[in-house]
Amino acid sequence: MHFDATKPFTDSEYNTFIDWLTAKTVEALRQSREKGESPDQVIRDYLMTSYKAGISMGESVDFFCISTPNIAESAGYVGHELQRITELFDAINSGVAPQFFK
Repeated sequence: MHFDATKPFTDSEYNTFIDWLTAKTVEALRQSREKGESPDQVIRDYLMTSYKAGISMGESVDFFCISTPNIAESAGYVGHELQRITELFDAINSGVAPQFFK
């Protein structure tokens, strides 16, 4: 789905993009979890898609692991698992974000 937050957009366009990205990421996290795979690539894909669309770092972090409900919780990560995936998210984000935010 194409979206560019650096150009004028409506609330509806923004919400549609965020809903799409959230659903896509939740499903991919569930699948990787069911297969016993690391969620690294799912997180990287989420961040790249979000940042390429012009979504801020704060919003991207909030949607993934802060807001209620958030992407990680919606994918079934709770308690210790939520803490671990949040730490993994932070580590991956520290490598991805500098490509978009100087």
